[in-house]
Amino acid sequence: MSRHRLLLVLLGFGAILFLAIGIIDVILRSYLNEASSEDREQGIHTKIEGYSSLRAMGVFQLPLFFALKEWSDGSSCLADPTQKIVRWADMEGSADIEVCLSRIFSDVATDEEIAATLTANGFAGSSVEFATTRLASAPITVSASCTKSNLPCALALENFWSFPLPVYGYVVTISRIGRQTVDVEIVELVE
Repeated sequence: MSRHRLLLVLLGFGAILFLAIGIIDVILRSYLNEASSEDREQGIHTKIEGYSSLRAMGVFQLPLFFALKEWSDGSSCLADPTQKIVRWADMEGSADIEVCLSRIFSDVATDEEIAATLTANGFAGSSVEFATTRLASAPITVSASCTKSNLPCALALENFWSFPLPVYGYVVTISRIGRQTVDVEIVELVE
């Protein structure tokens, strides 16, 4: 077989694989998203198996679906349930962290408890930011950062993948409406 023909076969196979992944992704996003019109009025665009997000699901969210299956509840994410210490070495990227923190914080009563749990997990700068309007539907956010020197949360950094610059840390922001955790967002920090 000539190189030209082999290249065409490989390109055709790649295109079919890409199309199949795209179709699976569209089906998963269309049929598994449980966000109601009432949720959308509050700003919740994604709701799957107890996980919610203020962000609409993007393209190719397979890591999110795998994380939802692997981390079925908050206790599956914890190495030490009494102190709420997360199994950081088992986190394989931002989707795992978002799902786990969402599941763990779904049962936490106060924003101050969330900040204390983040601090216990090695995060720095835990702060609670209240919405200026103080409306019942306005989100309250708790945010903190984790860099290579922050243990144990830095253990997850070994499993982050970025190109061309390495990830040296991340910022986590937890948004809540009332007592409900509605979003956990991870922003990777690159060198």
